[in-house]
Amino acid sequence: MKAFFLLLLILPLYSTAQVTIYDEEKFLEFTLQFPPDTTSATQIDWGKEKLVSEFILKGEVPLKYSIALKNDTIAALSKYADGRWEFQEDIAYTDWAVRRVDGTKVISEFKITDFDNDGDEDLTCWTFTNINGNMWTIIFLNDQENQKLVSLYNTADQTLIWDRPEYDAATGIINCTLDGSAYGASEESSFKLNYLTPIPLLKERQERYDPKYIEDFYYKGEKGKWKLVKHTKHK
Repeated sequence: MKAFFLLLLILPLYSTAQVTIYDEEKFLEFTLQFPPDTTSATQIDWGKEKLVSEFILKGEVPLKYSIALKNDTIAALSKYADGRWEFQEDIAYTDWAVRRVDGTKVISEFKITDFDNDGDEDLTCWTFTNINGNMWTIIFLNDQENQKLVSLYNTADQTLIWDRPEYDAATGIINCTLDGSAYGASEESSFKLNYLTPIPLLKERQERYDPKYIEDFYYKGEKGKWKLVKHTKHK
């Protein structure tokens, strides 16, 4: 993924409608009316710009949506139904997700992808990273039964943000990874995706905050929450 990110910065992109396509992946783009004289989104005049991207998610019933960037921390998700736009919810993100400017275009980290490999297109957003290369991501799954996007909520950790989530189609399991520094914390966790509900299975967490010792925590999922089953401390 780090290699992909570097290539994305230096290679030309092919754009169609309000989507930028790179390596067969589709990223939402937004058109600037007052483009800054820079390739950084930090200089966007949010008071003047009306940044909206409309898109259609493929499925048995296609879903038409839009995302409007209110500022560098809040975006509005709306659905087109019965001939009009209906506001669905606000999305919290960071300016990392809209950090790249290419002329009059803002190339975002909002990505159209079939995350759960069910044949219907979903929406994800890589909201932030850090020096360890973490990919904190939010996920909206295509709910064909109710014909809408549904945010995937992690009940065990009580958050909408996932640590580098990867879906294994063979097992139906979401595997998550959090990388930490030498004096930080790292985690690996797994969730069984039951249609639109992630069920926590296992989590291992290592904390290296104290240079004198390392702590390991082992959890299992129980009734939608994490239950600590083992805790060790060693040098």
